[in-house]
Amino acid sequence: MLKSLADNWWMVLIRGLFAVIMGILAIMMPGITLMSLLMVYGAFTVADGITAIWIGVAAKHGQRIWWEMVATGVLAILAGLVVSLWPGLTAMVFVVMIGVFAIIRGVFEIVAAIQLRKVIDDEWMLILSGVISLLFGGMLVARPGEGAIAMVLLIGAFMIAIGAMTIGLAMRLRHLSKRMHEHGHATPAA
Repeated sequence: MLKSLADNWWMVLIRGLFAVIMGILAIMMPGITLMSLLMVYGAFTVADGITAIWIGVAAKHGQRIWWEMVATGVLAILAGLVVSLWPGLTAMVFVVMIGVFAIIRGVFEIVAAIQLRKVIDDEWMLILSGVISLLFGGMLVARPGEGAIAMVLLIGAFMIAIGAMTIGLAMRLRHLSKRMHEHGHATPAA
């Protein structure tokens, strides 16, 4: 397996380059990237819903249609259509939901820190975490458009980082492949 991976180092390189290119595109065009992600998700959800309906009708339980699966499929199709027809609205709702969750988390962290102040030291760290969650959530709720773009930028940065590491791995595999061929395909020492 190691020999096969080393001999095909160029495939690993292509994978890394593709990740870097996609990351750069996400950072250069975050709005388009977000809409593309939502459209792909919408198409997947519709396909998933169709599959669920088919399973519900085809896989009968005791000679009756599996209505729960059919209902799940219908809901998935509706969700996929909403995402596909109104991707901007979908992105905003998603970001607002993340923001609301962060606000709720922040409140609970602050309450927990106050309740634990007599039991633990440095409860201020939990309070600080709660305040940061409140601020983060508040910013997302107040400006969901910017929050959605920020998420795409983070995805782009992640893709660039992973791509760079994969390219580094490909170069190591290339070097390993050369060493293996020079030594008659012997497995290199660790």
